[in-house]
Amino acid sequence: MPKLIDAVSITDGTTEVTVIDTSGHLYQGGTEITSSAAEINALDITGAGTVQASKVVVASADKDIGDFRNLDCTNLDAGASGTAGTVDVFPTTATKGKLIISCAAQTGNTNYTIRAAAAGQAATVLFGDPGKATAVYVAMSNTVMTPTKVNALIQGIAAGYKVARGTVACTASSAINTGLASITGYAVSVVGTTATAVNNACQVSAKNTGAATLTAYRWKHGGASTTTLAAASTAGTVSWIACGT
Repeated sequence: MPKLIDAVSITDGTTEVTVIDTSGHLYQGGTEITSSAAEINALDITGAGTVQASKVVVASADKDIGDFRNLDCTNLDAGASGTAGTVDVFPTTATKGKLIISCAAQTGNTNYTIRAAAAGQAATVLFGDPGKATAVYVAMSNTVMTPTKVNALIQGIAAGYKVARGTVACTASSAINTGLASITGYAVSVVGTTATAVNNACQVSAKNTGAATLTAYRWKHGGASTTTLAAASTAGTVSWIACGT
């Protein structure tokens, strides 16, 4: 039969406190430590600042912790008052950018709230490609923006009308498919400011040649001894805008 170990005690000269009893149980301050081996092993981390499976989380010397897989919380603060913070959201493909949520300093001590209103179906809100712009500004009113309200911003256009625009390569003439079902108004202009662009297209015109089609025409000077315009002979770009249904 194995022999039990002797109990180990310490004393301050007045009170004796057991450290290890005869069964090998460990005590601290007179209270038995009942943690299991697995719980104690969870304290055995290999490095602070990085989440490790089945281990306690310990911040690094810079108070950083990384590599959580899923993190649930009731409230999340990015940064602190006087210290900027960001939330970075990465896509599934590597080196394909990320979404950065940040906040600029406000004029006053006010807050901006992004909140999903009550809806009867799931929805996805997409931000358009800003092209070469470094910032895209979206102006909203304090009420719901409906198609009727947007169309009301277009003077002279009734509800249900649309606006289309684009560019087309054109020498003497070129057809433009506006994508509209019908065209009620349009305008065209020359793209470019170089001498070649202007001299070979001193005038641009268009006419409605179909339910959804415009034909653009580019004209140039007919010559020094005439005021008659001639069809342009050098290709150029025409910008167009049309409204309709």
